[in-house]
Amino acid sequence: MRQDELIRQRVQRIEPVAPYLETPPARLIVCGIHGGDDFATGLRVGETVFPREGESTDALRFRAMRAVPADALRDVKGDAIGYFVYSGLPPDHCAPTARHLAGYFV
Repeated sequence: MRQDELIRQRVQRIEPVAPYLETPPARLIVCGIHGGDDFATGLRVGETVFPREGESTDALRFRAMRAVPADALRDVKGDAIGYFVYSGLPPDHCAPTARHLAGYFV
């Protein structure tokens, strides 16, 4: 995918590609764009942005899971919700909607 195609893509729940090798200290649901990994610059959870430091998006997600802030948005099950930030898109482009907070992910 090219960067100019990101804006036309649907925001969805992004599942990790790699399996968890350790028990995560917190559940974290992540919204983002499938195929946009090359353009992800960070992961926002609450008011905290975890910058991508040359790692895979899965490694970034696992790092954020170990440090979920208290102000994180949560769904109806109590799971924290975060979203990827992409270069070339507004910082809140993938922010969760009311439907996401109600537990509806497609």
